[in-house]
Amino acid sequence: MNNIGLAEMVRSSLTTVNVPKHGMVAYAMLILLLEEQFKDQQPASIVLPTMLIVRESCETNLKSSNLN
Repeated sequence: MNNIGLAEMVRSSLTTVNVPKHGMVAYAMLILLLEEQFKDQQPASIVLPTMLIVRESCETNLKSSNLN
């Protein structure tokens, strides 16, 4: 689940991963536009940064593992 607003509104707010949707779309469009020019090349592998948004749904696990 992407970091949608509903995730923090529910009781025991949900831990989510924030993914860069705009960056994903931008790279997808770029790859599609350049695909014809680079037919014989290996497919590109692009890694975009993500962020784990820890909320109440992981609180018990964090306390028991001493990670907080």
